[in-house]
Amino acid sequence: TSAPQPVSYEPDNDFSTTNTIQIGDTPQIHSIHEQGDVDFIKVDLQTISPGTTVIIETLHNEITSDTEITLYDKNYNEIAYNDNTFQSNINPHARLKWKCETPDIYYIAITDKSSKIYSDYKISVSASEE
Repeated sequence: TSAPQPVSYEPDNDFSTTNTIQIGDTPQIHSIHEQGDVDFIKVDLQTISPGTTVIIETLHNEITSDTEITLYDKNYNEIAYNDNTFQSNINPHARLKWKCETPDIYYIAITDKSSKIYSDYKISVSASEE
């Protein structure tokens, strides 16, 4: 089997990424294409209401993968983390649910906990009024 190839969002290995996702955007496809790969994605939450619950999920076909989501504020301070959760029929490999008190720019970092290399995964961002 050949190694997964970088996707069109590369390079996305640090906070200087220009790739942005917003609530409700079509899920983006990224990949952990080499050992130790970290995918950074800028999250624009400037237009949401304070107190909105934001849900960040990774979804992919390979059950053996173990993605982790880390959320950072605009000053690159870690503010939330999720290793993984599983729900029947959906199978998100990581799902971070976080209440955004300050609408602003944030950053997501996706890694693989086991340092495995695997193919594409989708990342989505949604909101809930909980």
